[in-house]
Amino acid sequence: MRINQSLMKTYTINTVSEILGISGETIRYYEKQGLIRPRRSSSGYRHYSALDVSVIIRLKYYQSLGFSLKECGEMINAYEAEEVQQALDKQIQRARDRIRQAEFQLEAAIRASEGVRNLAQVLGRCAITTSPAFYYLAYRDTEVLLSDKKVGSKMPAWLEVMPCVNAGPLFPLENIKTGGGYLFGLVIEQSLAELFRLDVSSPVISVPSQTCVTMVLEIKGHEAMSADCLEPLLSFAEKNGYCPCGDAVGKSIATTHAITTRERYHQIWLPVKPVE
Repeated sequence: MRINQSLMKTYTINTVSEILGISGETIRYYEKQGLIRPRRSSSGYRHYSALDVSVIIRLKYYQSLGFSLKECGEMINAYEAEEVQQALDKQIQRARDRIRQAEFQLEAAIRASEGVRNLAQVLGRCAITTSPAFYYLAYRDTEVLLSDKKVGSKMPAWLEVMPCVNAGPLFPLENIKTGGGYLFGLVIEQSLAELFRLDVSSPVISVPSQTCVTMVLEIKGHEAMSADCLEPLLSFAEKNGYCPCGDAVGKSIATTHAITTRERYHQIWLPVKPVE
């Protein structure tokens, strides 16, 4: 049975706004996007039907599932049942990805908290371990910001997935040997970079998992960071029959304020190999 449109009860935008708890501005925006099509009186006033209200509720339902407003409109006004199902299946996978990402972000936050809590116990103590595999995006050479446009194009996506992305120094092997400067940038474990689908093309540096001497390094506010700061790691490696064999990468643990200076703490991994 076809419904006579002229006999349908209609409602003003103020009434619909009060019923749904949605601002009139939002309702007008839905109309502007072609998502609802209220009738207009001869004087130009909008009149909404109960079906229009149902469409708005369905829009809110799809939005609650994570769909964009554009996707919501397509699902309501254009998609057949099979297309709706396909869209929902894709959204299920997106939601699963977000849950996995949130779990890793929670784990990163817990590790960060534990790192700060254990500072007093681990500060300055060296150990031989196997480092994680990292990706490293440098944005600073010692105290000079890099002007590489490729770096700038990657930064927003990397910053978006903090705290899984952290900041820290990288000491090139040549500078470790000669006492030169360092790079500073963003660092993330390779497994997490793959999860978050980060762009790891050049100039991103790939740092493999390897045997390292590791320690938490303290840089006081008045001290300049340089490869000379790695002397405790180099001494420990030498005493244990190792020598440096790769770039040392670091990850910030905390920046604290002590009376008049800022204390910076970085965990450093210095790749080593047995002395021949």
